[in-house]
Amino acid sequence: MAKTVVIIGGGVTGTSCAEHVSMYSPDANIVLLAATDLVKTAVSLRKLTKTTDELVLKELPKLMFESPLLNVTVKTGVVDSINAEVQEITLNDGIKLHYDKLCICTGGSPNVSYELMSHPYVVLVRDTDTVKLFEQRLSNAKKIVVVGNGGIALELVFEVVKCKIVWCVKHDHIGTNFFDKGASEFLLPILEQNYADKECPVRKADTLISKEKRYFVERYKLADSHTITGSALGPDWCLNKNLCGNLTSEKRNVQIKYNCQVAEILPSTFNILNSKKKNVYVKLSNGEIIGCDFIVYATGVKPNVPKIHTKVHQIKCSPEGHLLVDANMRTSIPNIYAGGDCCQASWDQSNYWFQMNLWTQAWQFGAFAGKCIANHLKFDLDLPLDFCFELFTHATKFFGYKVILLGCYNAQKIDKTSCELLVRCTPGIEYVKLVMLNGRVQGATLIGETGLEETLENLIINEIDVGFMGTSLLDPDIDIEDFFD
Repeated sequence: MAKTVVIIGGGVTGTSCAEHVSMYSPDANIVLLAATDLVKTAVSLRKLTKTTDELVLKELPKLMFESPLLNVTVKTGVVDSINAEVQEITLNDGIKLHYDKLCICTGGSPNVSYELMSHPYVVLVRDTDTVKLFEQRLSNAKKIVVVGNGGIALELVFEVVKCKIVWCVKHDHIGTNFFDKGASEFLLPILEQNYADKECPVRKADTLISKEKRYFVERYKLADSHTITGSALGPDWCLNKNLCGNLTSEKRNVQIKYNCQVAEILPSTFNILNSKKKNVYVKLSNGEIIGCDFIVYATGVKPNVPKIHTKVHQIKCSPEGHLLVDANMRTSIPNIYAGGDCCQASWDQSNYWFQMNLWTQAWQFGAFAGKCIANHLKFDLDLPLDFCFELFTHATKFFGYKVILLGCYNAQKIDKTSCELLVRCTPGIEYVKLVMLNGRVQGATLIGETGLEETLENLIINEIDVGFMGTSLLDPDIDIEDFFD
């Protein structure tokens, strides 16, 4: 008799899981539960290196997604609760579904209060529907306040034109999840360019750097450098969107407020008393009061986990509420798996990998969970951990630049008093940063067309000692691979 696999979540983790269960277990009966009639899936996966993938994501009607997958049915519904004892899911319309294997891929929800979510002049940019609302509101706006410092906020302030933007970031530089202060300063001049400039492709680094030597290389101890600190829309979410405000000037107008948050949205009585008559006024943590047409929140998420009823088994979660999963994506409850932003990896991890809320990892979690479920339907044996969990990799674009992050690119798992940084920068062209420990590359940040990703990936994975090269490691006239052929 065919086993029933239910996957909750119509995002990229859920669709990836469904595709891989279908591929490796064609006899299974697979039900994908999605909250809407649209699901998000990877329609293209390009290998940049052995471990680095570039995803192209697309929203598809459920019939279009399931049609090539003969044993997959997409059902629209919202989960009310899960009864782990009888292996049954109850939807909010009362319908019950039995499962033999269940994978929870419900992602994250905006980490904001109900009051903010329901405020008439607050827009949360999180999914397709909220982007449409943002686009509509923006068309009549002349000034907005943007709150957040992650990937969506970075893309938003770059893409919006004909509108003044006050950007509140709670850190001392932009994009702290991805960049150190040096990398963020490399990107900042782009915000001062005109709208037309962003359509120009970023120039290739090869010819300019190697012939004119307009780069500099720095080497310094991490302990002496800038402080280093450590998404539900997919990459390129702003393509084909008309993100234009109601001003006539095409020039970007972004004012960044560092180390600053919105302390309070002032009551409507303040608007009446103020002669400038803005829609809404906010008080910042630095004491400033700013009027604007509306406020955009592009902040972080918290795990979105459905209610699970069990009297027999302990539900193991992280302090933040993520479902803890083992090296085969199983939760602490038999026959329940999880993947993506709602879970947290609890296995012994590689020195060069860590978990982040990224679409790349969401797809990888879903794919591996699907393989594990298919395997466990047939055999009582575990799969070895997929190689994608050996090295952290992320490929994306910010401010028109190709960005690749490898390993501990911001020294995330390293004693910061022991390592050093090698940095090569050509303003407006490229930025390369290597995190070094005992002569070995631990991680890398690559901005621009550097062509270094495959070489650096090999150096990290194989733990090759390149300390003898010193700053020559980043000399563009030296082919590093020649040393190791």
